Amino acid sequence: MSSREITYQQAKQKAEKSLLDGLLRLGIHPTVSLLEERYAENEVCWIFFRSRAISIPIEVGMLNDAGCAFAVSKRGGAMLLVADNFDNDQELKFQMDRFATIHPDTRPDRFRQLWHINE
Repeated sequence: MSSREITYQQAKQKAEKSLLDGLLRLGIHPTVSLLEERYAENEVCWIFFRSRAISIPIEVGMLNDAGCAFAVSKRGGAMLLVADNFDNDQELKFQMDRFATIHPDTRPDRFRQLWHINE
């Protein structure tokens, strides 16, 4: 995975593709926007959330891309499936703060490990 910076639009497209793949594996063919307009951002990544208009079976949870949120690294575009804290600002802030402490410029070793980047 390259360490070049990616754009917001590239990151969003990556999250949408992963979500759509997960929904299709469940036999769900969405007819609405895939992602919420709200997203989280810090200097390291964006986190995108599944549209609340898309229902998924509760038992699926994080067993499928559709039950997660999508953290996309600004450097290299690596993506992690993470807990969907859309409705929990305190947990979302904790999540974003954790990613921010592992910035590629200050902790390149931990950044590569967290985002599974082999350079």
